[in-house]
This record gives sequence, structure tokens and C-alpha cells, in this order.
Amino acid sequence: MTIKLIGRTCVNAQTAVAGKAVPPMSGKAVDPICGMPVDPAKSAGSSEYKGATYHFCSIRCLDKFKDDPDNFVARAAPKMRR
Repeated sequence: MTIKLIGRTCVNAQTAVAGKAVPPMSGKAVDPICGMPVDPAKSAGSSEYKGATYHFCSIRCLDKFKDDPDNFVARAAPKMRR
């Protein structure tokens, strides 16, 4: 797992989006922990895991991801329609 850290103030992103996932916007990534939209160029950090790059709104979310990435990757995966 490769971690890129950029100094940022940790915020409670779940409060900012009321615990709801925010759909991705053009040019944005979605933090797999809290669902907050993240500008990859300004993210608090990123992690490469199993060939994909994930971006985070805060160091707190990045740390949660590092503790159990498989859990969050499974939750962040898009749901397939039947």
C-alpha cells in the first residue's frame, strides 16, 4: 500500500454530509470512508490499493482506510443493477 500525505486539518466529514454518500462530481473523487467529494489535487492524502487510487478528505479518514482497506473498498464499490 502506497500512502501520500499532504498536511491538512482533520475535519469531521460525516457531519458535513450528514452521514450520506455524495455522488461523484466531474473531476472529483469520493472519499471511501465518509462519502465526501474530494478534489484529488487538494486531498489530505491518497492511497494506492490493489491497483486503484483512493483520495481522502482528512488524515482521519486515511488512517481508518489503512486499518482495514478491504472493508472500505467493498463498501465503496459501485452497486450493480440487475
